[in-house]
Amino acid sequence: MKTIASFAVICMSALLATGCATDGNRYSRTVAPGQPGEVVVNGRYVAAIEQLAKQRGTRVVWVNKPTRRVD
Repeated sequence: MKTIASFAVICMSALLATGCATDGNRYSRTVAPGQPGEVVVNGRYVAAIEQLAKQRGTRVVWVNKPTRRVD
């Protein structure tokens, strides 16, 4: 029984450790600025949503602004 419990603890530790294996940067830059494939804030969408919110008398607080890839 101790063998199974030890094995389970080792497996859970390994699974938890793999969750920390990323650098946390989802949009790491792999291309030069302004080049096709770069991830940038979708300014057109942000402006449209903020304008609509302003018309309705509300305020938008962006936690993570929407992004898009440059064509």
